[in-house]
Amino acid sequence: MSESQEEERLPSVMGWLARRAPFLPRPVFAGLLLVPLLVACAGPVPTKVPSGDVAVTGPVGPKRVVAAVVGEYPTVISNFSRTLQGAEAVQASVAAGLSIKDQGSVLYPVLAESVPTIENGLWKLFPDGSMETTWTIRNSAVWHDGVPFTTDDVLFTFDVGRSDVAINFKQNGQDVISGIDAAGPQTFTAHWRAPFIRADILFNNDLEGTGVFFPLPKHLLERALIENKDGFLQLPYWAEDFVGTGPFKLKQFTRGSGLVLAAFDRFVLGRPKIDEFEVRFSGDASGQIATILSGQADMSLGHSLSVEQSAAIEPQWTDGHIDNVGLCSRFALYPQFINPNPAIVANLQFRKALMYALDRQEMADSLQRGKVPVAHTYMSPEDPMYPAAEPQLVKYEYDPRRAVQMIEALGHTRGGDGIFRDPSGQRLAVEERATPGDIEVKIITAVHAYWQAAGVDSEAVPIPLQRQAEQEYRATRGSFEMTRRGTSLVQLSSSRSTETPLPENGYTGGNISRYQNPEWDALLAHYFLAVPIPERTQVVAQIMRHVSDQLNMMPIFYDVDPLFVSNRLLNVRGRGAESSPAWNISQWDVRS
Repeated sequence: MSESQEEERLPSVMGWLARRAPFLPRPVFAGLLLVPLLVACAGPVPTKVPSGDVAVTGPVGPKRVVAAVVGEYPTVISNFSRTLQGAEAVQASVAAGLSIKDQGSVLYPVLAESVPTIENGLWKLFPDGSMETTWTIRNSAVWHDGVPFTTDDVLFTFDVGRSDVAINFKQNGQDVISGIDAAGPQTFTAHWRAPFIRADILFNNDLEGTGVFFPLPKHLLERALIENKDGFLQLPYWAEDFVGTGPFKLKQFTRGSGLVLAAFDRFVLGRPKIDEFEVRFSGDASGQIATILSGQADMSLGHSLSVEQSAAIEPQWTDGHIDNVGLCSRFALYPQFINPNPAIVANLQFRKALMYALDRQEMADSLQRGKVPVAHTYMSPEDPMYPAAEPQLVKYEYDPRRAVQMIEALGHTRGGDGIFRDPSGQRLAVEERATPGDIEVKIITAVHAYWQAAGVDSEAVPIPLQRQAEQEYRATRGSFEMTRRGTSLVQLSSSRSTETPLPENGYTGGNISRYQNPEWDALLAHYFLAVPIPERTQVVAQIMRHVSDQLNMMPIFYDVDPLFVSNRLLNVRGRGAESSPAWNISQWDVRS
């Protein structure tokens, strides 16, 4: 088909799609994609009052902040199985670590006097590849019961990780640590057999995965571990009797209802500015929002609503606003690299053609209300190392004509129905699966429409609820799975060849694309060994270039965490890719 014929054909195709694919995010369809409000109490929509114009009444009595969250916590520390909505905020509030990451993924010390770096001499590299990191605990660090926090607690926590109590307690890189030596009650040195870039977040309440990495109190848990190891995870310590080192201590824990935390006067960085932090459990998102709109809560926790849903609700809340914070995740298509169906999915030129066929900017503007940028690679543009990677990225601007030409160059021709056929006459058809969330379904519906317009027969398939846990079904799909994944660089480890879901490992592993490439594996291995920041930054840039050039994952656009924040709150910043939404909770305050 000639270029002029192609141009004439596109308007008719778009007209067909307007009738058959109502979720196609084109400018002419700007009026659709409005999600019904989830809240039953939604009455007439009042005018939004800017936060600067809100009349503020000073707090009477203790300063309290109430957060609403979807779901309920079985324990105060909820990381034993799967992180629940907002649970990491509670954990950061009650269980401080040696350090913590802020919204920009920058480490600063908490229980420790400083974070080890090559520059300050506390992180040492040796010619044989081994390392040492030295930490000094602040003299003022104490547990909530007043007992000093010392190196005895650090050594005990390390021993818990080496026991067979649960994998959740293993410290970051613990398999690379040959031992820990204490030089008195305040200072200890960790000895590493090999380079490990995360050595500076040891015992720091890390938020990756479902681990419990913060220090544990030896004086409260040692006897229980010795006497009843099998019952260690069932101890009341993890619920009603929790004692930590965080800025808040547990005041009340009511199962099925919520919990109340009280400011810890002896917190190592100073007493928090607010007196109480309460978390109220809601059965679903509508209950969470109703709690906020009725004035019973000051803020939300957890990723329970999409940007589109929150934008529809925001005009009703005159006492607060919604911050779309933290590009902590991105939506991406993951192609199948093992026995794909059709086989052309494994062809790089075909995948690039599919990228050119997507108007991802329109998708982001329509489905995310213009709140997020298009994703050109894996990592977040908010990551400190992103500026070094950005110039090397391969970018795919919307160019449907180019997409058609690239597919034609692979030996395919379009039939009378506008769909490509291979030399044998077989229709070019792919499938894109996604879990049936609101935005996920809209994304794959839009992808389907764009690809169909470019001549690729496409089927958008929501994954049935009863099959979402079937690992073989998910791993052996024919073409693509569209999913939301985090932007933390640490999670790259799950995309190594050794993490490929295969029959011999029961289809476990986080390598969704089942992409096996020696160059990719070598880059990832180099990254996790690159301790000096300049070297690490260069490797990150190469990894991100590989993603954008080879399209082992095909990024669409980023996602954010809509955070409901009352106008009376101060210093509530939200989370970053590797930080808790409560990373600075000791600085939260209310207007006076």
